[in-house]
Amino acid sequence: MAEASASSNASAFFAGNQHNDVLSAKPDSEEARVRLVEELKRRGNAAFKFQSFPEAEVLYAKAIEHDGKNAALFGNRSMTRASMGRFQEALEDANAAIGVDPSWVKGYYRKAMAELGLKKFAEAETSFKRVLELDASNKAAKTELAKIPEARKKYEEEAARIAERKAAEAAEEAERAKSRVISKKIVEGPASSAATSAKAAKKKSSGKEDDLSLRGYRTLADGRKTTF
Repeated sequence: MAEASASSNASAFFAGNQHNDVLSAKPDSEEARVRLVEELKRRGNAAFKFQSFPEAEVLYAKAIEHDGKNAALFGNRSMTRASMGRFQEALEDANAAIGVDPSWVKGYYRKAMAELGLKKFAEAETSFKRVLELDASNKAAKTELAKIPEARKKYEEEAARIAERKAAEAAEEAERAKSRVISKKIVEGPASSAATSAKAAKKKSSGKEDDLSLRGYRTLADGRKTTF
């Protein structure tokens, strides 16, 4: 559903340009379908070569619509999406390619490159090693595999620096908040003390009145009056 929607939107976007003939084509035979897929792939490859990645993605997507069992098409779109920094989608396409053809070397290579983009270094190592199991002479996989330890180290160091910076910023903010509270108390202190004193005085006065109201009188034997 999502693939169809994306392809439909893309077709509308490119309507009227040099690819409209293949994007809107409806093959009426198996032979026509095969020719169309090959032409879409050819144009997609040309667009990728010129780094027109959105254009290449649209062409590969349309080709996949007509041939969803072509591992190379998923692999090419994976490469295109990775080139645009969309590594999660690139990984999904690589996995789709492997699902179509588990023995296709490039499928694992595309998977490894997408995993590197996602900083999934352990997974990338596994995928590159799988490439080498299938093709021991694959120089690209050997080169990328050798880079992983240093790439992981740099990533972890950068992550540690970011965490340290965030912790320092949080501590500074906490200190600023503490200072604001102290400043507020200093400003409100005199007024608060005056209010407290006035309240205490009122309470004391009220207590005296209560004491007077509780007083009684009595007459002594000699006729004098006294309080009690």
